[in-house]
Amino acid sequence: MTYTIDELLMRSHGEWLAAESKLTFETRPFIDGTFTDATSGDSFTSVSPRDGAVLTEVQAAWQ
Repeated sequence: MTYTIDELLMRSHGEWLAAESKLTFETRPFIDGTFTDATSGDSFTSVSPRDGAVLTEVQAAWQ
């Protein structure tokens, strides 16, 4: 679904919080055009540079 900039700007704080709770992020490595599970099983924490809050755990892809 796409929205115009005006539709996005008119959303309330509560609407943005509700939308945020539905977001999911791919945390597997993207290698050769596909998301792949990390063979090492290692992961690292991705943190927000704004406030240091934990965003997610990301699978590590080491060579």
